[in-house]
Amino acid sequence: FPGGQNGRYSCCGFTPKYIGNPTGSYLVTLPDNELFQNKKAPGNPKFEHLDDWVCVDDFGAVGDGQTDSTHAIQQAMNSGKSTVVFGSGSYRIERTVKIPATVTAIDFRYAELLPGYSLLIGEMEGMFDICEESTAPFFAEHIIAHPGFYRIFRHSAKRTAVFRDVSASTSLYFNTVGGSEVYFDNCFSHTEHYSQDVGLHRDGYVPVFCRMIPVEVHGQKVYCRNLNLERADIELLNDGSEVFVDGYKVEGPGTLVKSINNGKTTLNLFNAAWWGNKIPEHSLFESHDSRMRLIGGNPFCCPEDETYTLALRVFTAGEEKRCYLKECSQPLEGLDALGRSWGHLITDVTID
Repeated sequence: FPGGQNGRYSCCGFTPKYIGNPTGSYLVTLPDNELFQNKKAPGNPKFEHLDDWVCVDDFGAVGDGQTDSTHAIQQAMNSGKSTVVFGSGSYRIERTVKIPATVTAIDFRYAELLPGYSLLIGEMEGMFDICEESTAPFFAEHIIAHPGFYRIFRHSAKRTAVFRDVSASTSLYFNTVGGSEVYFDNCFSHTEHYSQDVGLHRDGYVPVFCRMIPVEVHGQKVYCRNLNLERADIELLNDGSEVFVDGYKVEGPGTLVKSINNGKTTLNLFNAAWWGNKIPEHSLFESHDSRMRLIGGNPFCCPEDETYTLALRVFTAGEEKRCYLKECSQPLEGLDALGRSWGHLITDVTID
């Protein structure tokens, strides 16, 4: 978060005040509250059993960007080894790879994942499916995913899942079975794709904001640290889940969080470069019979006249209430290096 030219803002007690320290960051202390119960992800045990590793290359996977490696990767998953690792290069995957209960960790080691034609034209079932129930957590780490209209992970069984160090130019996660804990640690996902005939003009191209949601959770308990979702109509969909986020960065016109069916969402420290005020009915947050708490947020809106920026749309039993940014925030003084306003500061907003 920007903190002025020579210091930072502190939201201690939810009253912003300036303290001299040239770190350019916000500092927030949190009271005890039932809506804020974030916790760290469990540790990954992959280094405890190095003899239980297997590489997808050993089964014929080839990181040349051309060879269909689906079958070889599936064989590695079915090998009975607990940790599956990737080699270097770009791995083309045509069909969904099933992740059995025996696999506790996949280290992609920053190999690039390329969706094959079959995945791109399918019903977005997921490049990988966490499909078997287990009491052992599953870890997926060090992921780079190529752009395209597909999803990386489908979660179709009760099992704790941890996603760490992800850069995905597509949708990262959705689930079809609830009741699990899910952790996102340092994860980036965006679903913007470019065309020349539809959408909003930007930098000589026209971005198409597709129907894919970067992170979509149904009936889960979700704990996030350093989450970056961008360029979708809805960035994070909370359907009846409990979602806790420490550090949330968003760019684009989409709703930062849409919560439905008694979902509970807490955001601590969020930053948004948002131009949704160019689109009718778009709001920063949307709540349908749900609860939400916003702590220490800095939305910067384009254009800079935020007078009519719709911050909240709250639906209760079918009745809609609206709150504009000027009603639930206070402007920050000072300009950035490009001469732009720092935007506004939301210090503590609770939606019931």
